[in-house]
Amino acid sequence: FDVAAPSTVPSGGKSAKDTKVFIAELVLESIDVEWVVVPKEAPTAFTLVCQSAHHELDPYVLLLGPASFLVNNSFSTKSALPLVHPCEFFTAKLGPDPSIRATLSPLVQKRTQATNGTITFFSRRLAIHNTRPSALPRLVVRDQVPVRGASNETKVAVLAPAGLPVGEDSWKGVAVREGVQARYAQKNEGERLEGAKGDGTIEWVCTRVAAGQRLEASLVWEVSAPTGYSWTVS
Repeated sequence: FDVAAPSTVPSGGKSAKDTKVFIAELVLESIDVEWVVVPKEAPTAFTLVCQSAHHELDPYVLLLGPASFLVNNSFSTKSALPLVHPCEFFTAKLGPDPSIRATLSPLVQKRTQATNGTITFFSRRLAIHNTRPSALPRLVVRDQVPVRGASNETKVAVLAPAGLPVGEDSWKGVAVREGVQARYAQKNEGERLEGAKGDGTIEWVCTRVAAGQRLEASLVWEVSAPTGYSWTVS
């Protein structure tokens, strides 16, 4: 790297650990802030995520390591910064936001007998409440359904949200209501062609959640299995 101006940097001793040296000021091409919540893992805490890309003309590579993040010129948190090359996107977690609250209803299970086996229905509801005094530009709510086992004896079908695209069109999702789109979580947000993760994760992408607004989502799926076949959901 290049140091923009001559600077004396201590090379040893205790003072060297606390010395900060200005290297460069990078212009970010875009900064998008979004709130991500997984109610079954953290029902009352959300993670604030910042996604950015620095300009392709910047010759600097952002090195892997700890970094301090400031919001409105005030210290926010310390987070891990990945190795980022020019024009690459990166995601940095800025910590929980307790003012965004989530509740998850108990899982409801119902089993019925079919012609050649059994069908078990699962359902639960997710509720989100934005108690912040300001709107959220983007909120992502995630939950997960089981995937087919290695034996291929079982079949899993998502009933709600209905009509989720699969394959290379999985990134498009389906409109649940105005400002809310459901889809299978993608491997890479910046590359549509990589497709869905394939782990059964479903996400509701909400644009502009108003201050004080409450949102609800339903997740319903069924598991079909042949008669006498034993299976569990892990």
